[in-house]
Amino acid sequence: MTYSLNLDFETRATVDLIGRVFGRWRVLRAIKPRKKHARYIAECSCGVRRVVYAGNLKRGLSKSCGCYNAEQSRVRATRHGMRDHPAYRVWCHIIGRCYNASDARYADYGGRGIYVSPRWRNSFENFWTDMGPTYRTGLTIERKNNDGPYSKRNCAWISHAAQSRNTRRNRVVNTVHGRMLLCDAARLSGLGHSTILYRVKAGWLLADILKPIR
Repeated sequence: MTYSLNLDFETRATVDLIGRVFGRWRVLRAIKPRKKHARYIAECSCGVRRVVYAGNLKRGLSKSCGCYNAEQSRVRATRHGMRDHPAYRVWCHIIGRCYNASDARYADYGGRGIYVSPRWRNSFENFWTDMGPTYRTGLTIERKNNDGPYSKRNCAWISHAAQSRNTRRNRVVNTVHGRMLLCDAARLSGLGHSTILYRVKAGWLLADILKPIR
């Protein structure tokens, strides 16, 4: 893939990162910024090349393509004996979405500055010490402050249903019954989320937005 070099002020100010090493990353060249955030092509010591944000490099939020965490996870999984436990998979997903640029959800987490507390980042044992006492089968983890880190103070176990209500993408819509979450409107009417959103965007009358399809 070919990347074009298009430097703005921020990129020019950090162009000295080229050639430097951050963890397992070696910075190769600058590329076009995204929303004024400087970006680079960097090569991991394992040979993988990725686009990495300058801020994540300088703050130590990105140190490899994910290979280091994968290696350490295998070591820790063998030591603590919880490799097949659901909570261990939760912890792995947390690390991946915050530090692995190839993770499908990286843009919503690590890409926007969400990080894992130092106590948890490299230690599942610490994570389990803090969160294990309140864990119950079937629960998932949620950050109380959606812009805050994964840490003991900012996290709690909740049900999947409760988390779906709290997601940033769960919109509030106006209906004949008043303002409500899209998921609640869908449950009340029996309509799909996309159908309700289409009617809202198309300017349907409030009395008609939740009417069943004939």
